[in-house]
Amino acid sequence: AITATNDFAFIENDRVIQKATRLVINANTPYINTTIQLNPDGTLTSDVVGFFEDLTQSAIETNMTSLGEISASKVVVDPKQNIAATSTLNITVSIQPTPIAEFIVIEIGLVAEIV
Repeated sequence: AITATNDFAFIENDRVIQKATRLVINANTPYINTTIQLNPDGTLTSDVVGFFEDLTQSAIETNMTSLGEISASKVVVDPKQNIAATSTLNITVSIQPTPIAEFIVIEIGLVAEIV
């Protein structure tokens, strides 16, 4: 069973995750096996961090946020990751979904006076 707090618990959230995954993979795949510039201390340069954050954020903004499919998103590339040792660039994407109102509760009643 899937708990209600799981990203895949509701079909509308599953669609968001699946689309975002496709978008960020499509945006970043062309850069697999590309050289990554490092600072002398081994951290990623600000140009590299900015490039991958902007590339990934743009894919989501253009194809999801601007269409009202999500409320907001944030992309983070940690400049301190050790890509020289792992050969892996980690990109973190956080998405705030656009929720749906599954229920609407209305209180209605008669009153003697409207104030």
